[in-house]
Amino acid sequence: MLLGHRVSQKSILWPLVVVMLPGWLVLVSLVRRPATDWHVQMAFRERVVQQMQAYDYAEQIEILHTRGFTLVPNAYDYARQIEKAGSGSSLPARRASIATLFSQWHKAGLTNDPQLVDEAVVWLRLGDRDKAAAALAEVKKPESASHYFTLALKAAQGRPLETEDQQKLEWLRRTWGNDWWVLTVARLHGISDGSFSDISEHVSAAKLAWRRLRIADGLLPGLGIVALLLAVPAWKLLCGTWKVWPYCERVQRLWPVPLMLCVLSLRGLFLLLGGTVAGIVVRLVSAAGQHDILTVIHIQECLNFVFNMLVAVATTYGVKECVASNWGTLGDVLGFERTDFFDRRLWCVAFPCAVMLVFGLEPLPQMLDQWHIGGASLFDTLSRSPGGYGPLGAILSVTQAVIIAPVIEEIIYRGFLLSTLRSRFGVVPGVLLSSAIYAMAHGASVAGTVTAFLYGTAYAGMKLHTGRLGAAMLMHGCVAAIVTALMLLHGG
Repeated sequence: MLLGHRVSQKSILWPLVVVMLPGWLVLVSLVRRPATDWHVQMAFRERVVQQMQAYDYAEQIEILHTRGFTLVPNAYDYARQIEKAGSGSSLPARRASIATLFSQWHKAGLTNDPQLVDEAVVWLRLGDRDKAAAALAEVKKPESASHYFTLALKAAQGRPLETEDQQKLEWLRRTWGNDWWVLTVARLHGISDGSFSDISEHVSAAKLAWRRLRIADGLLPGLGIVALLLAVPAWKLLCGTWKVWPYCERVQRLWPVPLMLCVLSLRGLFLLLGGTVAGIVVRLVSAAGQHDILTVIHIQECLNFVFNMLVAVATTYGVKECVASNWGTLGDVLGFERTDFFDRRLWCVAFPCAVMLVFGLEPLPQMLDQWHIGGASLFDTLSRSPGGYGPLGAILSVTQAVIIAPVIEEIIYRGFLLSTLRSRFGVVPGVLLSSAIYAMAHGASVAGTVTAFLYGTAYAGMKLHTGRLGAAMLMHGCVAAIVTALMLLHGG
């Protein structure tokens, strides 16, 4: 049979592992090729717009503040907010943030023609024509790079628009009136009176962008204060001052190492298959093969839910045999009970550790990026960002990241995989091997892989120390919630 301890006698399992696990990891690297990842491009674009809208808002309020802000309704309130936020340092800080984003993007080799045109528009908006001209000079196919390539080029060269250009610009404004890039191109050519109400035709969007970035800047310190308040009881729990939970593992008899690795490979292949199946389904049901990329993403997210549930059923089916054989309850096998989610002691351990972990590892990817040892951490962030998914896709993505993935991945990686590797090779090798496999499945760059490995090690330590898989699930979920919130607030 395929479930139970007798499966370890099947000689076919190790050959399957040798083929499936490397194959899955190779496919992960191929699927994440930057040049073909539409979502990463859109997430990056959204992040830049978020930063630039905040820059527009800060700049215009600073201008109004110096003029006395008497001509525009509500300008006093806006100026007071900027003054409290420290407008004197906000503009240089935003410029530096934008420059860092583009620098990471270039170092990772993620540039393409449309993005270079967008970059030129940003530099023109910031008043740096040299950098704008350099970005436009790198465009390989100007005729297909962007609708506003010619408009950006003439703005960089200081040349006036011809009749044809003016008609194109009017068409762009009618077609994409809400697009920050088009609106900025129009402003660069003087189609704006420069007043506060015309920084974009949507002051509320710029105001919201500013507030989101201000919240993002204060999110981790604010959570850190809360975590410090819980640090003492959490420390007592982790040090064993309080008697916590029993710890019992019998997973190795039920799920030997080769079977667990086969199931893990199948899950990875299933999730990669989701995008392909989604594209096929959309093409079959849409007229003349026309399809919306957002529809593909929505279907893919739904399929990921289904595939995750299938793998969860497959990996936990063995518990039926375990319980039927009087080996104990689900808690005896995995160290997990449904009541773990409502245990205040677990929350008092998981939440502070999650905040400290995110806070401690936050600067690591940027430090590793400076060594230029492969890719950029920006790609890891953008590849998991809900930006560009649309409202429905964002909801599905956040639910998947914050709720579904922590539960399913902890059952697989720390529930079965860590347990089987620990039983076979010992505690330290088990933690390192399970965390390495977890990292290879989650990191796109060297920095992302190293960071994911440290996260996996922390989750494994939490599970082993408390004896409860629920503690690792809660910690994983808290980390995912904090990171997702930061991505959403930063705009992708």
